[in-house]
Amino acid sequence: MTASGLTDVLLEVSLICEGAFREPVAVSISLGEPTSPKLVATASKLAQTLDGAQMIAGEGPAHLAWTRGETAHTRDLRADERWRRLALRVADLPVCSAICTPIASNGSVLGTLNVYSASPVLVDDAALEGVTLLARGIAAVVHGAQVKEELETAAAQLRTALTSRAVIDQAKGVLMARHGCSAEEAFELLAQASSSANVKLREVAARLVDHAADRAFAADGSGEPETVDGR
Repeated sequence: MTASGLTDVLLEVSLICEGAFREPVAVSISLGEPTSPKLVATASKLAQTLDGAQMIAGEGPAHLAWTRGETAHTRDLRADERWRRLALRVADLPVCSAICTPIASNGSVLGTLNVYSASPVLVDDAALEGVTLLARGIAAVVHGAQVKEELETAAAQLRTALTSRAVIDQAKGVLMARHGCSAEEAFELLAQASSSANVKLREVAARLVDHAADRAFAADGSGEPETVDGR
């Protein structure tokens, strides 16, 4: 899954999260360190502003959740003594409470789920438990996307390897027919040419095959490449 594809998925997830609370909330999902996130998904301008304020202030519940790997919360973000620099930056914003919890997979923190509200009622045991459950679900989504990306990369590498092998085998066949050598000797000739020209073995093989095809086309003189049996 591409980064843009994952962003779209997490944007939908953030909207689902917003609908999971009794109180109106603003939600953002951030992957990577809060000071320099790799991806942020939110449909809320307020959540985006609050994430940015924490990034600039270098502190806040999202930072705490990321560094400690545990849920951080406050009933009044604008007056919390733990984050005085942040409090100054959000003093005029319509926000009160906040819950930020780590998104973790296989023991590693991937990012944070951030929930903000204008009401202090947001922070209670049910909400804290709910945010934790939502973060686990998000972690599963992110992990699944990473696994899919790894599989796609592996598949692409396999296709490239198979294509390279086919071209190299063709080039070996050309050399064996031309010089009457063995497969091992033909491969050694390709390897020597690759090393001498400082060009990848596959590229040397491809050039040889293309050159042989051009010569066959020219020798035939009919406007069509030679067939296997020479007709």
